[in-house]
Amino acid sequence: MNRPITAEMDLEDVASITPKAIRLLTERNIVCIACGTPLWKTVGEAIQDAGLDNVDVIVAEVNAELAAVE
Repeated sequence: MNRPITAEMDLEDVASITPKAIRLLTERNIVCIACGTPLWKTVGEAIQDAGLDNVDVIVAEVNAELAAVE
């Protein structure tokens, strides 16, 4: 079962609790574990580092996709 993510969650926590969320963030070019994205960053920081300002919208989209898979 997938848990919703928040902008304040560390990527490491997301990877262990809801691994599908990492894939969804990677598909949006926000996270690239293979490229060395630090896992101690928060989801919000990773989104902003990708040059995106709409953190809440992206988090909501990822959570909607996670819910649709269940």
